[in-house]
Amino acid sequence: MDRAAESGLFWYCLNHPEATPRWLPEIGRFLHDPFRTLARALLVAHKRGLPPSPEVLRKIACKEMELDEGTFSAGWVESTSTDAMYMAKDPERCRRAILAYHEREYRRLGIVRLERAMGDDEEYRSEIERILEELRQAAPIVEIPKVESVEDLERELVDAPISVLGRWLLPVTGLGFIHAASGMGKTLFALQLAACVSRGADFLKWHTFPRRVLYLQGELSRVWWQGRSRALRAFMKQPLPEVHFCHESFPLMQFNRKSGSYNTQGLRKLRALVESIGADLVVIDPLSTYYDLEENSTDQNREFQKRLLDFRRDTLATVLLVHHDRKPSGFEKAAMRGSSVLRDYADMSIWLRHMKKDGPDGLTLTFDKVRHGVNPGSIRLLQMTSGFFTIKEAKPKKEQTNGVQAGSQDDDGEPEQYPLAEVEGGEPGEVEEVYAGVHEGMAEEEQGGEDGRETW
Repeated sequence: MDRAAESGLFWYCLNHPEATPRWLPEIGRFLHDPFRTLARALLVAHKRGLPPSPEVLRKIACKEMELDEGTFSAGWVESTSTDAMYMAKDPERCRRAILAYHEREYRRLGIVRLERAMGDDEEYRSEIERILEELRQAAPIVEIPKVESVEDLERELVDAPISVLGRWLLPVTGLGFIHAASGMGKTLFALQLAACVSRGADFLKWHTFPRRVLYLQGELSRVWWQGRSRALRAFMKQPLPEVHFCHESFPLMQFNRKSGSYNTQGLRKLRALVESIGADLVVIDPLSTYYDLEENSTDQNREFQKRLLDFRRDTLATVLLVHHDRKPSGFEKAAMRGSSVLRDYADMSIWLRHMKKDGPDGLTLTFDKVRHGVNPGSIRLLQMTSGFFTIKEAKPKKEQTNGVQAGSQDDDGEPEQYPLAEVEGGEPGEVEEVYAGVHEGMAEEEQGGEDGRETW
C-alpha cells in the first residue's frame, strides 16, 4: 500500500476544499482505512458546508461512520507527516501511485487464485471464467480531462511556479540546456550556475532560488574537479555544502534493436540517487556520457524526453543538461548536436559562442529558447583568470560632434565622416550611425553621390 500517496492526497484535499469534489469521488474507493473513512468524512463535511477541521471530521468519522478513535488519531497524524506534505505538492502523482498500486494488487490476487486452482482443470477453467466476468462487469476507470470556462480559470487561485533561475527562465521540474562548441567553457559555466543556485546567490544578472544540487560528470578526472571545486569556493567566497558530485557515468536509457524495447535502469538509478540526498537540481555534464541512444533518431529522442519528463514530475527535480554543438558545415550554422526533439521539451536553452567582437577572453551568451519568461536576448561575458565568468562591461560610447566620430580615421589619417540621424523615439540629441548603403564585406568609400554626400 502506498500510504504516502493516500495521506498526501487527503492532505491536499483538506487544504484545498475546492478540489474535494474533483478528486475524492473518483479515487476514494481505492483508498484504505483510515484514509477511506477520512475521505468520506471530508466529502460529507464539504456537502454540508462545514469547515474541514479535526473536530468536525472526528465527529463525522467516529460517530456517524463508526471509525475507532485511535484509528482516526493515527490516520490524522500520518496525514500531517512530512511525507504526506511532500506528496501533497503533486496530487496528480498521488492519484497515479494509488491507481498503480490498486492495479498491481488486483493482478496479484488474480494470480494467487489461479495458482490455487491449477490442481483441478475444471476448477481452473471456472476460476478463469469468474475472473473474466469480474473484469467485464467492473466499471472501467475513465480519466476524464478537466474542462473549465474562462470565468472559472480566471477566478481560481493558481500558484505560480517557483523559478530556479531568473523570472521563470528555468522553473521547478523544468528542463534546461547549456550547449556550446568544444573548449568554450561549458563545464565551468554550468558549475558556476550550480554553485549560485545552491546558495541562492545571483548568477550574472539573474536571481536564483536555493536548491540542493546533484552534479553528474563522467568526463573529467577527480583531480581536475578537486582543483575547480577549490577555485569555485574561492570565487564564491563561501562554502558550498549543497553541491554534491557523482563521478560515475552510466547510460540513462538504452534501446534494444531486436526487441524494440527500452532499458531505463539508468533513470531508475538516477531517481534513487536523487531521492537519497534530496536533490532539487540535477546537472548532467555532458549528456553524451550518459546517453546511449542514436542522437539523430527522432523516435528514440522523443521517448527519452518522455521518460525524463516523468522523472522530473515524480521527483520534483529540475534537470540541466550540458551538451555539445555540431560543427558548422557549408551555410549551416553551429547548433546543438542531435535531433531537434531534444530541445522541444526544454524550458530554457543557453548557447555559448565566441564571436570576433568578444576578444580573446570573451563569450556571447544567447538564450535561443525561453518558454515561460521574457527572453533576455544576448549578453557578453568575460572569462576571468579563475575560469569563471562575469558580465563584460560595455565600453563608453565615443563622442560624436558635427558628424565626426572622435578617434576614427580613414586610410589617409583624416577623420572619417558619418551621416548622423536622430534615433526614432529617443531623447533629443541622441544619435546613431546611419549608412546610406550597405555592402557585405568592407565598406568602400565612393565620392559624388546623388545628393552630394558620401555613400558607403
